[in-house]
Amino acid sequence: MLSRWVVYSLRVVMNQAVIYAALVKDEPIIGIDVNGNLFINTSSTGNGRLLLNGVDVIQELTESRQMCAGTISKTTTLPPTTTTATTTAITTAAPTDLPVTYSGTIGCELENVPSNVAYVMGNVRLTSCPLLTANDLLQVFRKLVQVSGDLKFDLQKNDALTNVNGLATLTSVGGYLYINSNDALANVDGLGSVASVGGHLHISGNAVLTNVDGLGNITSVGGYLYINNNDGLTNVDGLGSITSVDGYLKIEDNDALTNMDGLGSITSVAGDLNICSNSQLDTSMIPASVRSLGTCQLITSGGCSSC
Repeated sequence: MLSRWVVYSLRVVMNQAVIYAALVKDEPIIGIDVNGNLFINTSSTGNGRLLLNGVDVIQELTESRQMCAGTISKTTTLPPTTTTATTTAITTAAPTDLPVTYSGTIGCELENVPSNVAYVMGNVRLTSCPLLTANDLLQVFRKLVQVSGDLKFDLQKNDALTNVNGLATLTSVGGYLYINSNDALANVDGLGSVASVGGHLHISGNAVLTNVDGLGNITSVGGYLYINNNDGLTNVDGLGSITSVDGYLKIEDNDALTNMDGLGSITSVAGDLNICSNSQLDTSMIPASVRSLGTCQLITSGGCSSC
């Protein structure tokens, strides 16, 4: 058997013309042309390989390209040593759980949504889903980052939903964020990563919701801000990062609400300001900076009317 170090008919050349001639004749050569380019050519008439320290370089490059395309699993054989010939197989599977984009409207049938969805180009309308649980959200939306464009993100009339922790990775909602009539929803802490809402922010009819602390990263609301008829809500401290509201601001009929300090960072309201019919609220304690916001102001513990 021939040694691997035996070389047959190898030309080492320094002339561009000789390199060209050798390539035409399909001879194995190593050469440098006048521009300093290095040419290594194996003969295709046999099973010629290019070995570097015992590694088949051409084969490695081919497999690497295929792996980048996600078409194969790679098996690497280590070269034999002088003592013991050992072969180790290393298998690298192509990734199968990459984040995906979902286009369309998502409703109560979450089994139709990829569990690794990261971007929704459409609506998320979880409306009147009586069997929807917090765990359902976690299983489907645990990687959700964005609901983008002129989109709507609704939570409405979901009697079994106690929290929205499954949305913890969500950072932005391009349309409105609507949280309405969720009788068992105790908090919205799962929305703590949301920084912007492109449309309205509407929180209404959530009987056991005591705070909105989970909204603490939202800095702007692109539409109106409406907080209404949340019987257990005691404060709005979770709105403390909001600086602007591009529609009206209305906080009405929240019977347990006693503190409005959470509005202290708001410097701009494009529409009316209505704070009314919150029976436990001492309106004299509303920050002075809030009282002058909006195109008109209605601030009273009594009933709501047009200002």
